[in-house]
Amino acid sequence: MLRTPCSTITPNTHTLFHVALHCIVERGRRVARDQIMTWLWHDVTSRDRGDKRLGTAVSRLRDLGVPIIGDGRIDPYLWLERYQVHIDDAWLATASAHDLLHHDLRVLPHYTPNGPPAMHEWLDSFRRQAQLRVTNALQRNARLARQDGHHAVADALECRMAELTDEQCDAGDQRDGHTQRSGAPVLDQPPLKPLLYGQSKLRNLIG
Repeated sequence: MLRTPCSTITPNTHTLFHVALHCIVERGRRVARDQIMTWLWHDVTSRDRGDKRLGTAVSRLRDLGVPIIGDGRIDPYLWLERYQVHIDDAWLATASAHDLLHHDLRVLPHYTPNGPPAMHEWLDSFRRQAQLRVTNALQRNARLARQDGHHAVADALECRMAELTDEQCDAGDQRDGHTQRSGAPVLDQPPLKPLLYGQSKLRNLIG
């Protein structure tokens, strides 16, 4: 979910969530309105209809506390400034083995939008980047646990890494029409701890 100073936006609100997520991931860079419209409404042939839908979504997001910049009447882009977004995964740097083993570490596990391949490639790229930080934390804790002689803990952390890798592959296989491999169930809990941010920051909790 995405948290702003005054609201929470979940994947259930598909259009709002994707527009906000797209601007958050690309923070500091301009995102073409045409690209978002093509991904969200690829079956809409009228540009005016798509532009109106996007304008409505952006207006609603601003009301919800997402300070998206860009006027569709004169600017073909949307964007968020870097200082307006705060994706806080600093807890991973000090996370204990217990933290890593008792939280769902997947990135947007239940977000499966209906969109063209380019949209899913973009989303997968974001997931891989975020998941790399999780993997680094798991590897660090596994190494320390083994050094301290806690081999069962190290094994569990390494198993967790393998599960996450398998699940990423499974998600791609399912979209490509391949058969999903079986794997151990994963706890369905929020992956990142709720944190407080400044009033000007966009609170972002991925899960």
